[in-house]
Amino acid sequence: MMATASFDFAKAKKVIRETEEARMLLACEIVETEAKYLCPVDKGNLVGSFSHEVVTNQNEIVGTVRNSAEYAAAVEFGTKPHTIEPRNKPNLKFKVDGKWISTKKVNHPGTQGIPFLRGAMIGKKREVMEILDL
Repeated sequence: MMATASFDFAKAKKVIRETEEARMLLACEIVETEAKYLCPVDKGNLVGSFSHEVVTNQNEIVGTVRNSAEYAAAVEFGTKPHTIEPRNKPNLKFKVDGKWISTKKVNHPGTQGIPFLRGAMIGKKREVMEILDL
């Protein structure tokens, strides 16, 4: 009697690929969770605009974590001093200390960035590398 063994390489490659995709998805979820924690607000549009996805092709698996809020990049990287002018009205109107102000422009001093997304990537780098077996 002869002993034999067979191995389905195509099936094995598929299982390995699915495992790698699952690892990338977990890594994205970990970074997104940390980014939400580091986000400068705990509710609202900025913290509610996170998403992640894993895209695969024949050669690579790419995980992406993003924030789609219109002002996310300004919060992440900060802004330089700039002038704010009205777009559709003759004046800007806003409240300061309970008093309404009306003006043609405001010279904004800029803001310092709060790197919530980059901070998450840096802070979770070791954990992500372990998950991805890098």
